[in-house]
Amino acid sequence: MPLGHLRRTSNAPIRGLVLLRWPTRRLGLWLDGVTPLFFKIQRVGRLRALLSLLVGALRRSGPLLLWRSRRSLLLGGVRQLAGQLYILYGGPATDEGWEPGDERVKSSQFGPAARRDGGDVTVEGPLLSIIIPVYNTPPHLLRACFDSVLRQTYGRWELCVADDASVAQGTLKVLSEYGLRDGRIKVARCKQNSHISAASNLALSLALGEYVVLLDHDDMLHPEALEAIAAMAYEQPDLALIYTDEDRIAPDGRKYFPYFKPDFAPELLEGQNFIGHLAAYRRDVICHLGGFRLGYEGSQDWDLALRVSDAVGQERVGHIPRILYHWRVSENSTAGDVTIKPYASLAAERAIQDHLARLGEDGAHVCRLPWIPGSFRIKRAVPSGLTVSVIVDARISGDSMEATYEVIEQAKHYAASVDAWAIFPDSAGQLMVCEVTSAGGEVIVAEGISRHYGFADACNAAASIANGSLLLFVRAGTAPLRSSSLGELMAHVARANVDAAGGKVFDQCGFVRQAIMLEDDGGKGWSFGAGMPSATAGPLNLLWLTQNVSLLAFDSLMIDRVCYQAAGGLSAECEESTAVAELCRRLSASGRRLIWTPFAEFVSNLAPTDSVSAKGDYGQEAIGHAWRPYVRRTLRGS
Repeated sequence: MPLGHLRRTSNAPIRGLVLLRWPTRRLGLWLDGVTPLFFKIQRVGRLRALLSLLVGALRRSGPLLLWRSRRSLLLGGVRQLAGQLYILYGGPATDEGWEPGDERVKSSQFGPAARRDGGDVTVEGPLLSIIIPVYNTPPHLLRACFDSVLRQTYGRWELCVADDASVAQGTLKVLSEYGLRDGRIKVARCKQNSHISAASNLALSLALGEYVVLLDHDDMLHPEALEAIAAMAYEQPDLALIYTDEDRIAPDGRKYFPYFKPDFAPELLEGQNFIGHLAAYRRDVICHLGGFRLGYEGSQDWDLALRVSDAVGQERVGHIPRILYHWRVSENSTAGDVTIKPYASLAAERAIQDHLARLGEDGAHVCRLPWIPGSFRIKRAVPSGLTVSVIVDARISGDSMEATYEVIEQAKHYAASVDAWAIFPDSAGQLMVCEVTSAGGEVIVAEGISRHYGFADACNAAASIANGSLLLFVRAGTAPLRSSSLGELMAHVARANVDAAGGKVFDQCGFVRQAIMLEDDGGKGWSFGAGMPSATAGPLNLLWLTQNVSLLAFDSLMIDRVCYQAAGGLSAECEESTAVAELCRRLSASGRRLIWTPFAEFVSNLAPTDSVSAKGDYGQEAIGHAWRPYVRRTLRGS
């Protein structure tokens, strides 16, 4: 932000609103070579803030917002209305989109760049079949959609349009016009209105390409979208599914709400359809699976993504980390309000349950998250016969071992056997590994079994003498907040393709202390979401979605004991602050998964400075780190 835009007066007009999740009185700005600037924060009254949000959201969503606002107010009161407006408000929009300069198509042998640079343009890329089901689309939006295809830098495509018995003459006129305009455009008409799955299948029947690209009738493609897909398909011909990042188009044409997606994350796909747009599928795979299933309308694309990924495996799913699709917010679109199509959530629930059945997880079932419409949680059963060893870090707060009693007792509820070990400092500066038992509501600590100079060595020693098939690492003073917290972790780690899982830790005031772990440039871990209220969903609802991650924190870390030992345990050669991160990297290299779940909740009585550091970066740059390698690298200038 230019320094000239900063105002020291309380009479300046409101240029934008920022919701601060914690009490804040002053802001400081430190820049190299500039004298530090400090500003007092003036709290904006609720009514003024609500009116500002409403005006800003109206500019984006148009008159349809009035109907949605009335609906939100009736269903959830002022709080839900304010939350919905803040989502739509979404910060300042931009006409430039979200295109960092260093993220061009890597292989541009199919586009104009190749011709400019004298590259090889004789290579024939794959034929891409874009399928679009159409029904009474406003003519200007349909034209914009078709024009975005005609402007593609990659020319080897065909546009397969299925009209689902539209009656709007403007729609029919546009279809006729563009059908005659370019020989690559094919138009078929359903005999009767059959809904989106049947219309998509009709469009699919027209397709001859190697890949089928899904495009909604009122959305738009980035000019290089097909070129990027063709390049990745050419470089990695085994890919069965390729998807890209996306943003949204407001009614005024501005782009906002970018979604920088993860690389393929199976657990996240069970709770949120992050693949969505833009997605390209191998046509032979789709046809082999029977195309789009009837009865899953509204979530037919989510169902297809689950079926294809289940069939081919995650190794054949590719991600292009560029925003190449613009999802339009309109009156009948879930881009602005997922509750506008309640049948879509029902279809998604069935699709996810079918996915679990295909995986053979008969004991798992899908649960809706009412506070995040359109998102889901999977409840998995805890297998019988598991054994757990609890390893407690009691170096800082050895006098808080009473919380360990609750951990041990809850573990006994789910496990066939439980043993526990604690790491205490002694007077000589060494660390003792002591056996811990629980009885009569108390924790009993036995004499030290071994002594070590380093924390990593002490943890590894405890793991070597532990009896459990699963190891749970916690800090003294940390107790389960839910009766099912340990069961949630055990259900994940007991799965064949999961090495470790971690949960969410709160402080005693109800604020997030530890959630999704990020990695800074020095390899140290820090917690995304720390300091936020417990009910906060965070950007993209991340703080309430089970997901694949690259890092997990020590506190509430559960790990398969065999995997821990095979990975070499904690490295004594690393600094303590990076040892857990380094272990996670070695576990990820094995090809198995690390899971973070917000439904394994714990509460800690430690001070914030007693463990993992917390930083207040909750933007897309932070998300990029959190999902590495499950997301694109950090965007410069995001």
